[in-house]
Amino acid sequence: MRQKFRPMLTLLLLLPLLYLIVALLMYRYQEKFIFFPTTLALDYPFPQFHDFEEGFLEVEAGTRLHALYFLAPEPKGQVLYFHGNARAVDDWGYAAADLRDRGYSVLMPD
Repeated sequence: MRQKFRPMLTLLLLLPLLYLIVALLMYRYQEKFIFFPTTLALDYPFPQFHDFEEGFLEVEAGTRLHALYFLAPEPKGQVLYFHGNARAVDDWGYAAADLRDRGYSVLMPD
């Protein structure tokens, strides 16, 4: 009778161990599962955009924040647009163009 339940007992002992290993791996590599950034060159020219200003803000030694500012001719207001966790600001300019066409200036950090 004992031999009959041995595979089931083995499975019941291995499943929690397998679950623990998968959970630890997911925890360890969670940023790779969540964020899909694109790195642009520091001198990337943004040829797809026009009428924008590029700015950098140094927040601590060696760390700079990058943003593009799309100024509307007669702005009704300002929009701070965070594009999310995928790609870079070069792929999100269409959103700024749409908002600028509606009369809003857009600051888009990257």
